[in-house]
Amino acid sequence: VDVDNDSSQEHYGDQDLQDNTDQLTILENLISLPDTPTIYRVEELKRIIASVQSAGSLLVVGDQGSGKTFLAEQVYKAFLVSGFSVAFIEPSVTTKQLLLKICNSFNIPTQDFEGKNLTTQQLKQEVEIALKDGGKIMIFDDAQQIEIKIRFWLKKIVQSCPNSPILLFATSPRRGDLFLSVPRIYLDPLSDKTVRKIMKTIAQDRSIKMDEADLAYLQQRVGGNPMLAFRVVQEEYLGLDFQEGDHQRYGDGSFLIFVGLVTFIAVRFFAIGLDNRLLYALSGLFAVLFWGFYRSLRLLPGEGAKIR
Repeated sequence: VDVDNDSSQEHYGDQDLQDNTDQLTILENLISLPDTPTIYRVEELKRIIASVQSAGSLLVVGDQGSGKTFLAEQVYKAFLVSGFSVAFIEPSVTTKQLLLKICNSFNIPTQDFEGKNLTTQQLKQEVEIALKDGGKIMIFDDAQQIEIKIRFWLKKIVQSCPNSPILLFATSPRRGDLFLSVPRIYLDPLSDKTVRKIMKTIAQDRSIKMDEADLAYLQQRVGGNPMLAFRVVQEEYLGLDFQEGDHQRYGDGSFLIFVGLVTFIAVRFFAIGLDNRLLYALSGLFAVLFWGFYRSLRLLPGEGAKIR
């Protein structure tokens, strides 16, 4: 189901978060929509819905392409069709535009009695008053892009408006302010079986013939990332050569290098006991090479400084 965020953001639902609408009913309302796409993260969706129904704010963290935006849209539509008052907000706008989106979604006045537009500070006050009444849900996609002054304001809302939960979907959020005060869940990589199912569906939609061997080969490049699953099928269809993987599911091999270094040092002492000069020299040489390689890896940029 396509969501037009410019036209479908306004909804003035009157459903209370504490009503008797259960998770199953909300999910059924979502699935009943025409052309609803397959949802591969049903368990995560259930957990998010449960958190919102208990009026609890939540931070959903995942890698780029892990399906955060798709999941955020499904949560938005699930509550929307169930009669709840919900706003879907993309923070790639100015502070005042963001506040106006919130006001339009919850039917909050943006002008005073004289017809003058409210200032940014006045809009914040009006939003706080409306949220304190409870029963309103705000969903922020790409929350890591929210300006810091808005994040501190949202942190205040989380504390002062406990009955109006905030859902944040973010990639690598900083460990501070709003993101530190909100409980979080992580979107794990999809299982190999699910990734193959996604690639197979995409291939069938585009009339691309792929056997199990082809899917297994392409799966290695995906690393459980649904967006990469879509892309690699497209690249295969276009006949593009594979260069390198984009996923970040790689292990840290520095420990193995350290173990190798210690092993060569032990062999060196063993050579001294046997009075074997050749073994002594070789073990020393390899120990130096391993140590140099290990130090080179340690000098590589950290996770936050890597070019993505």
